[in-house]
Amino acid sequence: MCTFCNDRLKENRKPACVDACLVRALDAGPLEELLAKYGSVTEVPGFSCSDKTRPSILFKPRYKQNPNP
Repeated sequence: MCTFCNDRLKENRKPACVDACLVRALDAGPLEELLAKYGSVTEVPGFSCSDKTRPSILFKPRYKQNPNP
């Protein structure tokens, strides 16, 4: 069962899953900070927010890399 690493959060550390994500696809923190950092995208193809479940989720933008650096 996930506890969102409450022990780590009390020490101002990110949850273990965020630190372990090699591609930095995960982040956690106060919603206001995440909204300022990533914007407010809550739906993407294959995932839509539901008023029933009301997930607290934002999607990070994925930037295409420039093929000619």
